[in-house]
Amino acid sequence: MNRQSLFNIVAIACTFAAITANAEPYLGFANGQPIANFVPLTIMVYDEVSSALTAAPTVSVRMSGQTITVCIQRTLSGIGDPVLDGQFVPTPWYLPAGSYTVAYESSNRTADGVQPPCLPKASRPFEVLPLQSLVQVVEYYNADLDHYFMTADPRERNVLDGGAIPGWTQTGNFYTAFAPGTNSPDLSPVCRLYGLPQAGINSHFFSANPSDCTFALETWPNSWELETADAFRAEPLPPTGFCPPNLYTVTRMYNNKPDVNHRYVTLENTIWAMKARGWIEEGPVWCTSKLY
Repeated sequence: MNRQSLFNIVAIACTFAAITANAEPYLGFANGQPIANFVPLTIMVYDEVSSALTAAPTVSVRMSGQTITVCIQRTLSGIGDPVLDGQFVPTPWYLPAGSYTVAYESSNRTADGVQPPCLPKASRPFEVLPLQSLVQVVEYYNADLDHYFMTADPRERNVLDGGAIPGWTQTGNFYTAFAPGTNSPDLSPVCRLYGLPQAGINSHFFSANPSDCTFALETWPNSWELETADAFRAEPLPPTGFCPPNLYTVTRMYNNKPDVNHRYVTLENTIWAMKARGWIEEGPVWCTSKLY
């Protein structure tokens, strides 16, 4: 079993544990942030039920106006402890950009009972974004510094590609994110810190968790400064700390040297190659789509 498969299994197990602890249904999207007219949505529904299912549930989905409603009818054994039921619900709709709501209804019965009607259980808003909201995050490397850098800003790319700041070349690695200011409850602004040369750093730090940048600024005020609170928007890690199986995990690597440098990677072989060079794997930091 490869490491990504293990991560996916652990992610699902952690999702179950987290939702069971909160006793609240979880509604998400298997392909991440929805993009207009790109692929039909697949809705993820996780909910705790009173006992194990005796058969696959009956699932229906309907759309009225800007609301998509999922109804899940289950037959339960009525025996044993509560369990977490997870369903991936495909939909047939290619949605235009706009504001929507996903609603979840449930109907549970025991094997010898009558199936009650579906009743509302949970709902949440979401945005379908235009394709133009996507940006490309491009990675660079400076062999003299042995430092990596990434940017989603076309102006910075032009400066580096044009040689105005010598030594930086594209590595060929990139992934997609969303433009600064993109409005969606499924996205988080990525803050960017600059490590000051007078502190021996001359490097950048990124996080989709604003509190990480706040902590660094408060803990090392003479070493780091905030360049922007919104370098780009990314899909933050869910409470489990792992991305859904249909998304790539962006992993932060640390060079473990006084001249601090971080690298943000999505490929498994890159993680192992960096670890072989002495870099430390700090763990997942945000998610990116496998589709675009």
